Amino acid sequence: VLARLVPPGGGSRKGSALAELGALRNPDVLLPLAMGAIGFGGMFAVYSFLSATLLQHTHAPGWAVPIVLMAYGVGGTLGNLVAGRSPEHRLLISAGAFQAFIGVATLVYSFTVDHWWLMLVSVTLVGFGGGMVVPLQTRLMHVAGEAQTMAAALNHAAFNAANALGPAVAGAALAAGWGWRSTGWVGVLLALGGLIARVCFRRPWLVEARDGSGRVLRWRDGQAESVEAHGGGAVELVRIGAGAPRLGAQRAGIGPDLVGGKDMLAVTDILG
Repeated sequence: VLARLVPPGGGSRKGSALAELGALRNPDVLLPLAMGAIGFGGMFAVYSFLSATLLQHTHAPGWAVPIVLMAYGVGGTLGNLVAGRSPEHRLLISAGAFQAFIGVATLVYSFTVDHWWLMLVSVTLVGFGGGMVVPLQTRLMHVAGEAQTMAAALNHAAFNAANALGPAVAGAALAAGWGWRSTGWVGVLLALGGLIARVCFRRPWLVEARDGSGRVLRWRDGQAESVEAHGGGAVELVRIGAGAPRLGAQRAGIGPDLVGGKDMLAVTDILG
């Protein structure tokens, strides 16, 4: 079926294993991976022990388990629908917001485990936080450059790591006798860990460009530095500093579409 339906494509003949591995030296690639591997583990910490919590702590009837699991699925669907509307130039901000939402949702969950009907609400919220996958994966593919294959593989590896880390830490909390609600506490801590990774890996970025008159225009972290109002047109790209993804330049009012090749950017409203 795949052979008949997937359109033919020759792939890239310029790629190499060394170029793909080079993505591991890029902090902009490591950031979404760290956020996914650590922070997303908070959701798995709750989900992995959800059925056991319902039956052994909440003492919910057996027929309530699939209903609560369905609530998780509904939340996940809604989260992906909302995450799909994340602006291209604010992907990390969107991912961080979903990361924080997972922390809040798992905290709410820890207070609702005594009543399965309240868990319907908290589990829906936890599922909604799963929308974090969308901006995180999109961001990863944007900053990976030529290492698209490696980025895709690392993305799956990061979430598999989260699927191992979350249940492992939550299981340790249960083994220590902290009770079933402790899985929610673990979710909060791991979500916080993902946000800390966001801060630790963040690097300031600088975009420098020269217009037709030779004037150098600068933007640092999305803020114009001593730049006068300038009309539309193309400018020669001088340098994009460390941590400055090309699409992220739109935060400074620079259009995300490259014109005239990879060394040219379209200026829309540099002070906007």
